[in-house]
Amino acid sequence: MTVWSIIMNKSNNKGFFNEEFYHKVPQTSNGWDEIIKATEIYAPHEELPGYKYLGRNVIKVSSLITKNKKGETQNPARATNASRDNKGSFEKGINVKCLPPKLVRRSKNKHLFGGFGRKEYFDDLGYKYWIYDEYEDNGQETEFAKDEEDKFNDNALSDNGQVTNSPPTKQDYVCAAMDKILKYGWDKAKLLSWFKSGISHTLSDKQVDDYVADAFRRNNAKGRIEWFKEAEIKQQVKEQNLDGITVINTNGAEKGNDARFLKVLAKLMDAYIESEGETQEIGVHNTYTSTWDATDIANDSMAKFAESFIGKIKRFAEACNWYKTTPWKVSKRLTQRKGEGGDQDLGVFVDYPEKKKNVPLSKIDIVNFKPLDETFNTDQNYSDQKVTVK
Repeated sequence: MTVWSIIMNKSNNKGFFNEEFYHKVPQTSNGWDEIIKATEIYAPHEELPGYKYLGRNVIKVSSLITKNKKGETQNPARATNASRDNKGSFEKGINVKCLPPKLVRRSKNKHLFGGFGRKEYFDDLGYKYWIYDEYEDNGQETEFAKDEEDKFNDNALSDNGQVTNSPPTKQDYVCAAMDKILKYGWDKAKLLSWFKSGISHTLSDKQVDDYVADAFRRNNAKGRIEWFKEAEIKQQVKEQNLDGITVINTNGAEKGNDARFLKVLAKLMDAYIESEGETQEIGVHNTYTSTWDATDIANDSMAKFAESFIGKIKRFAEACNWYKTTPWKVSKRLTQRKGEGGDQDLGVFVDYPEKKKNVPLSKIDIVNFKPLDETFNTDQNYSDQKVTVK
């Protein structure tokens, strides 16, 4: 079957993942010609900044460089491990409508920079060969990539940025932006321009603004503030035998955000009662501020929240004792039940819980009542065990 017959036979079915577009994966380097021709029609190669396209070639999967000398996977687009859940599509074979993975020739080796997740699937499924779009450095600088390392990292980030199944995370983008700040001293305008024209992605303008701001915040914190992970803090509590301490993150406290304190308030109150009046200790830390002063301000704000709530609790207790009423209760619900037997009107508040409706008995439900005989004597028919009606 020629490549044109493949195209014509499938042209009437437009489903991207239709079974007809899948082909059995050849187990050797032979038998790929028609598949490659079909992919070039359905999914032509991409021109990448700073790279020269060499062709869509059959490559032995095991020959690709994906790990360092320590055996660690070196994905230039990932600061975090990506989650994958599309292995099933590769079990069907190769889809000629999908772009193949990408690799670049560097120092006589072939380095994968697009398709790390697929490489793992190929190993699991026993695929020895696959088709790859092969590139090499063209030796020319671009506006945003001044050397071979820049091109490799930016093109890898762009390739992953177009993946809907497992796109780069915020951490991936922020770390890449921080690399640009450290390497070239880029300002905000340059970073925004890089996101707009230097790499491909599916981020919104709001996300880009947030990532750029976060990159500068984290860069400013370097050498000034150390942020600790939750697991590290728990371990430190254990090592210092501070089991009774309540740890609170003070992020946003300086802006009036008391949500984190309210989250542990009930726990603190219970612990105070159970300990028969022992002062409960609170430990504060921050994972957002980038300067000493900003960290102190956030911590001080949380300390003031904690102190002010003691006064509120006392006034509340005095009010309860004085008014002797129920402070609060759930008394209304918004009607949301659709369908037969549901709410008559939707989107309105009604009493909660609802009062039971008195429904008249039907004729079938009415029980004939026969009065007791006038001679019935309760004294004669009573025992500790039962009442007998004669």
